[in-house]
Amino acid sequence: MRRSAIYQRMSEGRFPRSRSLGPKCAVWVEAEIDEWIRAISQIPS
Repeated sequence: MRRSAIYQRMSEGRFPRSRSLGPKCAVWVEAEIDEWIRAISQIPS
């Protein structure tokens, strides 16, 4: 997934929010990403 897509989805509330560790460092909570993956994998295509 492109970086721009991640930030777009974050702004829409469709992807977990990042945490800032500094001016040029963003991280995500692994458990939140795992839950997001589980949620999208259950959506019928």
